[in-house]
Amino acid sequence: MNRCDRARLVPVTTVADERGVLDATELPFPARRVFVLHDLAAEASRGEHANRTTHELIVCAVGAVTATVDEGDGERDVRLDSPAMALHLPPLVWVRLHDHAPGTVLIVAASTPYDPDDAIRDRDEHRRLTSGG
Repeated sequence: MNRCDRARLVPVTTVADERGVLDATELPFPARRVFVLHDLAAEASRGEHANRTTHELIVCAVGAVTATVDEGDGERDVRLDSPAMALHLPPLVWVRLHDHAPGTVLIVAASTPYDPDDAIRDRDEHRRLTSGG
């Protein structure tokens, strides 16, 4: 399987005036689903999978979270601590969301409707798919 793109931070346009702040970004894919993660248990981690075909865009609306991503060439950490930056996860990028601040709220846009068969939950399978063997 080929990656469409590498995981990357996507800039968000911020417009502030006396009424408040508006953060907006263009999605790098057509969205079919949006979900919100909140009230996260103190030591919980979320994600722990890669998607076969689904793109996701993660925005940390409140608080902070560390996203550990792996595209098959090693892990790297991305700290999301502001709605002024979003993380684009193309297909085949393993993600683990952890080390979140109390009260963290994440908004996630996805390119497909929910399909449990799209998720790769086995690290060995993910490594095989991303190493080409």
